[in-house]
Amino acid sequence: MFRTHWNYIKCLNNLFTGLQITVNVATNTHLDSSLTRRFERLSQITHLSIQSELNACTQEVTYASVIAPWIPVKCYYRLYYLESIFLYYLCNDQCGFGVGGHSGVRKSLLDKLESGKITLVGRSSAELSEVNTWEHANIFHTSPGSNIGGDYYLNPDCPKSIRKKITDYVRFDWMDKNHIKNFRTRRTQLLRDSDLKPKKLVLIDYFYWMRIKANYRDVDFLDFEHDVRAVDSFEYIKEFIETSEKYATALQDAVAIIKANRRI
Repeated sequence: MFRTHWNYIKCLNNLFTGLQITVNVATNTHLDSSLTRRFERLSQITHLSIQSELNACTQEVTYASVIAPWIPVKCYYRLYYLESIFLYYLCNDQCGFGVGGHSGVRKSLLDKLESGKITLVGRSSAELSEVNTWEHANIFHTSPGSNIGGDYYLNPDCPKSIRKKITDYVRFDWMDKNHIKNFRTRRTQLLRDSDLKPKKLVLIDYFYWMRIKANYRDVDFLDFEHDVRAVDSFEYIKEFIETSEKYATALQDAVAIIKANRRI
């Protein structure tokens, strides 16, 4: 399981190389910048915390096994603050600052990608901007053991495997919230077909679901302290941080351009 997720984050790191967010809507009216100050500060503090953890691992590599499960959580929150800021400056969408919260930000970003208002351009803009339904992404299957190969992250199928993994977490979360244990009854089957299968997802949702995964500690949970060598945990942490920072940089760059257009 560890090598599977290591391949997934390597794949995203590769796809995020040179990542830019293209804005395809007008952004020339003025907005109040004071609304974003708290999240800007929180993003900076979270970034410093992540870097501090990384530096600690360079001094004692076994520390990587302790913090590895929670680094994705910290990386997600840094991105969440920046995504919320980006959506506000993009179209005055304040979902990240209020009741909408995490699910609101995910939905808003997906809507912007699906409508073409923004495009994620990296190694593969088609992969990063592609919106899939849960049903479509869940169909994909690989041959047993293929996704743990050392170079699977370079395989064109790897992004499909990531989407498939996201569907697992979406299903687990959905079943938990709806108090469903299985799909043996007609009622649960109908609910699955009407509510779960049409749900939409994009690759950048991976960071959100890795945060949820850490909280659930489900059967897929990575037990770094017992199942993974400390040196491998350290490499995984570095890869995860590097990948999330590529996305963070793209968000910050896009915000800087929008703010200039809005004369802020």
